Amino acid sequence: MSVEELCDTEWGEFPASECVELEDGRMCPSDLAVDTDWGSQCREECVHTYDDRLVPDDCAVQLIDNSWAGEDDTDIVCLYDGTYWFIDECSEVGGEWYQNEDCFACDQCGEMEHNDDAVCVAGGDTVCQHCSDYHYTTCEDCCEVHPCENINEHGYCEDCRQSSLILNYSNKSANYLKPESKDAMLFGIELEVESCDGDQDEGAEYVRAYLPDNYCVFKEDSSLGRGGFEIVTRPDSMEVHKRKWESLLSDNPGSRIHSWDTEGRCGMHVHISKSALSPLQMGKMLVFLNEPCNGSFVKCVAGRSGASYASRCKRKHTDIDKLEDRAVALNITGRTAEVRIFRGTLKRESFLKNLEFVSALVEYCGPAKFGIRQAASHKEFCKWLSRKDYPHLWNHLHARGYVSSK
Repeated sequence: MSVEELCDTEWGEFPASECVELEDGRMCPSDLAVDTDWGSQCREECVHTYDDRLVPDDCAVQLIDNSWAGEDDTDIVCLYDGTYWFIDECSEVGGEWYQNEDCFACDQCGEMEHNDDAVCVAGGDTVCQHCSDYHYTTCEDCCEVHPCENINEHGYCEDCRQSSLILNYSNKSANYLKPESKDAMLFGIELEVESCDGDQDEGAEYVRAYLPDNYCVFKEDSSLGRGGFEIVTRPDSMEVHKRKWESLLSDNPGSRIHSWDTEGRCGMHVHISKSALSPLQMGKMLVFLNEPCNGSFVKCVAGRSGASYASRCKRKHTDIDKLEDRAVALNITGRTAEVRIFRGTLKRESFLKNLEFVSALVEYCGPAKFGIRQAASHKEFCKWLSRKDYPHLWNHLHARGYVSSK
């Protein structure tokens, strides 16, 4: 009787008739060999997958729930954060996989996006950042995100526009109202007032009859008393502002709103477009308004000392980038230089005097006018001041002995 040839396998020696050749060329006992999608494999080197297949362990992936799947199951399995998941538990965003709980479907375009790009909009919908940028905008008053077509030209939604004429203090919509003037040097006026009967809306409605909504907005201000609000104009030229305010100031507004006689609560601020000022010019203005020797003069022009609303302390012309407190005589921001010294007024002559002082100060401190020392002197300013160009300011200073008609 012949002796059957033996096969030397990793599992020991077995008769050749009891062995099979695996896909990788190794011999294996028949009772350990199985047929798979990858050819003949050793059962001990395979795993059972979630769908009851035997898969070579080097062709299998372990899922987050410790079950197994073939790495070829790309329609079923995905790789997220170094771990394999079932696709129906994840979403693909920008070529990357994320858990469904970390994603949302945009209510505008329907695409799946990561929660980091979610924008909640008015009405409860959630949209992606791309749709938000192109189809939505933020209401300047309530700060909710609305479809662009629901925001009017002044920057607020219909609900806010109808609820009250008085907008939130943080509202910036006046900055985006289109100026009438094409001048590079533009000014913005902020006048704080209080309604005589304590009703904000009635006071605002009275002013609105003279100053249209394409020229100014009304804003809340917690520093004011009952019925108080702030009139904030668009940027425009001094000539446009004087013309716009003429009808209101000539209508005895003190019977409906007041500003001067409010125990000092109301102020008047005038913004100057910073882009039209040179650093040296702003530096000279800063020095002039804070020069200790000019204290009585500035108080005379402003109608108040302004200690709490427009504080003054000696400055150098290089301090224009070192102002940390906004409640200063000249508040220099990213967009404007704001003259904050004035007490609020609805008297026509005083109102125009304030505007003329700002115009005169800008001109007097021009780079080619005077040196820093001369520009800091209110006496030199008064010598320079033209009665023809600044009649209301000149009359005010003449009546108080600062300028002479000689």
